[in-house]
This record gives sequence, C-alpha cells and structure tokens, in this order.
Amino acid sequence: MLIGFIEENPMKVSLSFFGLAAAILLILAAAPAVVSAQDEVLVTKGISGDEDSGDRNPTLSVRTEHVADPRHVKILADAYVGNKEFTRYPIKFEFYVNRHLFVTQIRSIELPGAVGVDVGTGVATPPFNYTVVATVLHPNRQYTTVLNGAVFASDLTASLSCTVNLFTVGDDLSDGTTETFTQEEVAVDQTGENQVDLSFEAKDAEETSNITVASALTLSADKSTLTGSVDVTQDGETTTYTVSGESTFEDDSLQSFTASSEDDLLQLSCV
Repeated sequence: MLIGFIEENPMKVSLSFFGLAAAILLILAAAPAVVSAQDEVLVTKGISGDEDSGDRNPTLSVRTEHVADPRHVKILADAYVGNKEFTRYPIKFEFYVNRHLFVTQIRSIELPGAVGVDVGTGVATPPFNYTVVATVLHPNRQYTTVLNGAVFASDLTASLSCTVNLFTVGDDLSDGTTETFTQEEVAVDQTGENQVDLSFEAKDAEETSNITVASALTLSADKSTLTGSVDVTQDGETTTYTVSGESTFEDDSLQSFTASSEDDLLQLSCV
C-alpha cells in the first residue's frame, strides 16, 4: 500500500514514490492521459517559516504535472509527520486553486493511498496559483503546513550544461584574453510565466580558478529570444552584466540558450 513518496528525512524527496503516485492516478483516470511536462517538487514544513517545536507539523511535498490529452494539470501531494507519536493520526489535505477551496481529501492508516487532484480547464487554465494545506487531525489540536505554488502555461525548468566565457580587454584590443568556465547539470528554475533563474559555480579546465554565476532571464512570448542580467563573482568581486540572446524551446521544454553582454565581455551558453 502506498502511504508516502518522501522518506522520513526532512526535505529529502523520493521521486520513485512520486512516480508511483502519479501512476495510480493515471490508472484511475476515465480516459488515457498524455503527460507533457512535470514540474519540480516543492517541499515545506510549518506555516510562513514557523514550525511546531515538537515536530508535529507535517512535512509536505507537492508536484504538478501538465497533461496534454485531455488537457488538465495534476497536483500530487504527500506528507509525513516526524514525531513518531503522531504518525497514527489522519492527515487532511486541502487543495485551493486561485485562493478558492477546490477539493478536500483525508488519508489515514485505514485509508492509505495517493493524494491528488485534476484541475481541468473548466476550473482554471494555466497560469494559476494554488495552495495545499496538510493538517494532522488530533483530538486536542491541529498541526498544519501550508505550501503555495504556481502552475505556468509553459514549463521552463531544465537541467543544462553551461559554459561562461569572460573576455578581458588589454591595453591593445587585440591583446585581450578569454577565460572559460564550465559546469554540468545546472538547474534552471522557473520564477514566472517567461522568467527563469539559475545559480551555479563554474571552474576552468585546470580547475584552478572558479566563478559564481547568478542569472535572471526573461524569455520572449514565443520563447525564441531572451534578455536579463548575469552576476559573476570572481576573486571576491561581483560584476553585473546586462545580456540578451536566443533560446530554443522545443517539445514543451527549454532545450538551450545563449546570452551575451552588451559589451561582449561575457557570453553564457547552456545546452
């Protein structure tokens, strides 16, 4: 029986259980569904950063899935309680869409299983906001966790390999030097309908020098071009570059992008 998809280790998520939960929901669906994109897993505990000192707030994890046919969004949720004395109590899950209560579900030892809802176009069309509330039901009081999230029309999250080229101008323009830094599996986080952030540390080929990169980028409506800023910290000094470039969005996912500064002193390429 499926009781949880996250291990009893705070903030550590077991994606294999998440996959099983999604599979169960798909089997129960009235018609075949085609999943087109899966968003990142969000994990939190408590309310607005405050937690119960007795570890009785549930640790809540939520994931969304874009489904192409029939078009809808799945919101999958799970939770566990760290305090062993409270694991036997039921957990109530409340799903809000655009601040309105959509569905309430109960999971208990007697009634285990996957927890989740399907949000069809008749309820909300991406982009939309959602809130999941997980509450431990106890005879004397309740212990609650609240998680807020957003579903965007396009999924821009990705894991890419990035290369940063820094050009240093000498006394003579022809005497400039280029430093190249690379990093694999850089997480691209979506922060808005067409906005992404990425932060990573990159090293040169000899691994004798490194830089820290923090970038905020906005893609065009057709996701073919982008603009934004890139902060590069090297040897304790941070330089901010204004950049623009091109991006490739295919098969409902961000495949690659390149961005260069206005003065061509920086080039960021991720594929």
